[in-house]
Amino acid sequence: MFASIATRYDRANTILSAGVHHLWRRRAVRRAGVRRGQRVLDCATGTGDLAIRFRNAGADVVGIDFTPEMIELARAKAPAIRFEVADVT
Repeated sequence: MFASIATRYDRANTILSAGVHHLWRRRAVRRAGVRRGQRVLDCATGTGDLAIRFRNAGADVVGIDFTPEMIELARAKAPAIRFEVADVT
């Protein structure tokens, strides 16, 4: 299912959440208390938006997702972050 919606995922997420997803990502990074140089593993990264927030906070980030199409989009958005196809289970 995620492969078939990958190209529309970011837009759908914005519409369906009424933009709230931006707020919870900011809060998640702040509450995590991540410091420059710390490592973060973003499981089920999707198109990488949370991974990007953690990277912007100074973390060394790896994002994983089981959907190659999502990982392709994440890599295009943030080439400096390591994104890998992997199943967290």
